[in-house]
Amino acid sequence: MKYFVLLICCLWLVGCFSANQPVVTKPTSAQLVEFSRNSTITLPATAQPIGWLEERGMDDGLYLQVMIPTQDLQTFLDNSPFKNSKFSDSDQYELHVFKTFYKNAPARYRSSQEWLPNARGLHILIDESDPINAIVYLLWHET
Repeated sequence: MKYFVLLICCLWLVGCFSANQPVVTKPTSAQLVEFSRNSTITLPATAQPIGWLEERGMDDGLYLQVMIPTQDLQTFLDNSPFKNSKFSDSDQYELHVFKTFYKNAPARYRSSQEWLPNARGLHILIDESDPINAIVYLLWHET
């Protein structure tokens, strides 16, 4: 009986934790519009949306993962709120922010964050492991 109760408790705990795991989906065009509007980010025409995750609540958070050809990356950054940002190539916090999107952290990356008006934040992590395409992870959030 003792083992049965222990088994039930374990199954309940596993179910509780797995039910709360966020699910990354491919973004819809409406989600891309919402992200652009909130973040003031304009994606280049060559960007390929890959992943989307949202957290809704008292403070919303919208995550976007896109692939951008390396040749278009600097222009994208120059036309974004990250234009004058200082990027870090060792910020472990930003790796943690986007951990849901990858099994293994990028080997070569840079990251930054900017504050937007009305207590909004914008985070970026750029995976530059591939010389042809960069994987860009973005998070817009309310505070």
